[in-house]
Amino acid sequence: MPIRFRSCVLSVALLFGCVSTASAEFAITAGAESFQWQEFTSAGRLLEESGHLFRAGAIWRERFAQEQMLLELRGSGYFGRVDYDGQACDVFGPSCTPYRSDAEYRGIAAEATLARRFGRSTGADLFAGGGFDTWRRDIKGDSNTAGVVEDWTVMYLLAGGGGHWEYTSTRYEARAGFKYPFYARDTNHFYEVTVEPKGKPSFFARFSTDFMSAGRPRWGLTLYYDTYRFDQSNVQNVGFGLGVFQPRTEQDVIGLYALIYLP
Repeated sequence: MPIRFRSCVLSVALLFGCVSTASAEFAITAGAESFQWQEFTSAGRLLEESGHLFRAGAIWRERFAQEQMLLELRGSGYFGRVDYDGQACDVFGPSCTPYRSDAEYRGIAAEATLARRFGRSTGADLFAGGGFDTWRRDIKGDSNTAGVVEDWTVMYLLAGGGGHWEYTSTRYEARAGFKYPFYARDTNHFYEVTVEPKGKPSFFARFSTDFMSAGRPRWGLTLYYDTYRFDQSNVQNVGFGLGVFQPRTEQDVIGLYALIYLP
């Protein structure tokens, strides 16, 4: 794992440790997600990656201001190997041929949101926040085709609404909204150049069920849908009349994770 990833993991761990209080809820999470990554130009789709990633992390939550406000911090690490269906192109020429391989992903993400809750046990929510996501994308080569490693870093803002319903033995929470990547960098280590894809608003949604005992959650499940959308990046000249850019990109994820709340 690169030094940048290790330092981010340590920062997330320290953040959770510093804010923990007696009234807070803290849960560890683990799950899997169906992952799809697509890249496009005006001529059509260039490539598709699809498969499953695995994710583990933690969530910290605390209500305050007479339970009308909810602060939530979440962090996770993820990894997996997905199918790559794209093209192999001649570096010094326009010719490309279909190419199938694998792509490995390793990354970490962290997010903070603040919600205004209307109603104590049942009601509506409005929330806003932000987060960052950084990952390594390693497209495998073979004896005839060179692979490529990319390091991505994304920072985004998000906002939306939802609702919450709390009963004696269960509680439910639904949220949906949009996020906007205001910062994105993609470093291509084949050419050793960095480009900046232009972020676009994208949709996300989550539905959580927690199972309660003695007034506190003990474990739960969360189903989620998440996306990124990027327009084509700037073009970086790498010499010999070659320009490198990140095409228009779409990422879609559907996942499920379990939570275990710690006392």
